[in-house]
Amino acid sequence: METKTHIDKLVISTYLGGVELQDENGKTVDRVVTIKEIKKDTVFNAKTQDEEPVVTAYFTDCKPIILNKTNRTTLKKAAGTAIIEEMIGKQITLTTAPVKAFGQMWDAIRIKEEAPKVLAPVDISNALKQIQKIETLEALTNLYNSDIKFKTNKSIVEAIKSKSVELKSVKS
Repeated sequence: METKTHIDKLVISTYLGGVELQDENGKTVDRVVTIKEIKKDTVFNAKTQDEEPVVTAYFTDCKPIILNKTNRTTLKKAAGTAIIEEMIGKQITLTTAPVKAFGQMWDAIRIKEEAPKVLAPVDISNALKQIQKIETLEALTNLYNSDIKFKTNKSIVEAIKSKSVELKSVKS
């Protein structure tokens, strides 16, 4: 199967965009991230031609996001606190939701309310061993879709990508 790239993935942006959470089929893949810093920033507003203040969340594992009111409200629930210093180091799950803005529909970054389910080290080790034993793309896809925690663990996602490339090269 041929890999497809959304044109908006070619745009270099300072902030994480909804399209960056999509797979090659345009389906959102939730992403667990670790909060590194939350602070006030300024961004240029093209409409007003002025700088405006925003609250930005920085992560250890991806680009930052601007925390609009919706995401600030959800972040407090997901982190279990409204205190910035207590949020540092906590993990949250980023997803997308369709929203109407600027006269059209967009996939906006959203934070899930519930804290992510994190795999124990032994579960990660077992999953990595299981991935190595898989012999078909179908079995690999089934494993990936069998547990949301597999989709949110960086080591497992990388191993699945690597195994997918390996299986595709054997197939052709």
